[in-house]
Amino acid sequence: MNYMDEFVLKVPVWQLVLGVLSVLFFVYRLAFRPQHLKSPEFYSHKKAKIQKIKKKFFPPPYPNGWIKLTSTADVATGNVKSISALGREFVAFRGKDGKVGVLDAYCPHLGAHLGQGGKVTSEGTLECPFHKWTFRPDGKTDKIPYCRTEVPDRARTKAYHVREHLGMVYVWFDAEEREPEWELEYHKDVADTNKFYYVTMRQMEFDQHVLEMHLNGQDYYHFQTLHRPLPLPFLEKFLFGFHELKARFNTDKGSPAPPHIFFFNEKMLKVFLFGMISIVPDFILRSIDTNVTFEGPCIVHFSVKTVFGEMRMIKNLMPVEPFHQYVEARWWAEKTVPRWMAFIMATVAGKALEQDRQVWENKIYHHKPMLVAGDGPFPAFKKFYMQFYSESSNKICEDELAW
Repeated sequence: MNYMDEFVLKVPVWQLVLGVLSVLFFVYRLAFRPQHLKSPEFYSHKKAKIQKIKKKFFPPPYPNGWIKLTSTADVATGNVKSISALGREFVAFRGKDGKVGVLDAYCPHLGAHLGQGGKVTSEGTLECPFHKWTFRPDGKTDKIPYCRTEVPDRARTKAYHVREHLGMVYVWFDAEEREPEWELEYHKDVADTNKFYYVTMRQMEFDQHVLEMHLNGQDYYHFQTLHRPLPLPFLEKFLFGFHELKARFNTDKGSPAPPHIFFFNEKMLKVFLFGMISIVPDFILRSIDTNVTFEGPCIVHFSVKTVFGEMRMIKNLMPVEPFHQYVEARWWAEKTVPRWMAFIMATVAGKALEQDRQVWENKIYHHKPMLVAGDGPFPAFKKFYMQFYSESSNKICEDELAW
């Protein structure tokens, strides 16, 4: 007789029955217990219904100006880059003269996509994969292999104005097809490798309207709410900041800025542990100065000055779709700034954007917001940003969301 048999014999039958009944009762109560479930939340900012609601409030999604479309690394000699943005399809390549060309992606002949199977020839032209038409960076057709006459002047595709700036390729986007109204001027000095070094690049995507990040600079008080926790890894639950902010537009008295520029200054006045104990001496905080330059509707320049030297960041927004932005931030630093410090700053800046994400991706835009004393300069911002729209701006995306 084994141990189990001895155990069964020693345990009274009523105890075994009671044990079985207890287990069955527990299973019964668990299986048939009253259900108190939370009702499902059917809201999602990505739903077509929400997109249609939002489009009623926001201005058109694709403002006029210089837009960073691709990178120098993407268009190395021989490469063809396909880009989908701004309600259009583009291809970029580098011509024989070394200059980047950006063309409409679809061949004017029979509509083949020049970036899907197309290649750059030894002559620096872009060859269509369908009938081997070749295009120069200016959009003019260079060769048609079977054409019995000279290539007609009308044989061309749309080409965009291009500027290559600090490893980034910009195009001039204008709903009326006008010539560029200004040039890219700010922070070109970071190209001086005797003074600055390149730090890193951060890439992010947001489901929001393109104006939100510019509008953010006018909302002074949200820095005391969303940005009160310092965006430092592992410390944001313990350290809190108090900010001072000031925006300055070209319409302000004494401002030398051209119409497509406005400035923004931010200072950290206090850093509190648990929101109560000031832990960073004032003289250290006063030594850090952040100045932001908004250049057109999609480019933001940051300058962060510290006792170690200056760090710079260029942030570009590329509207992929009406409510979808590709955001790229590139960092440089003076050679006196330790590389570890520059990397921390790049990380902090990225986390600061994440503090805004939930609000940005779910809000609407009021053309006439209900403002009170203490709000930021929203009317001045509206005047600034609306200059980047023109009569045809709302027609570009008609097929996307029936703007």
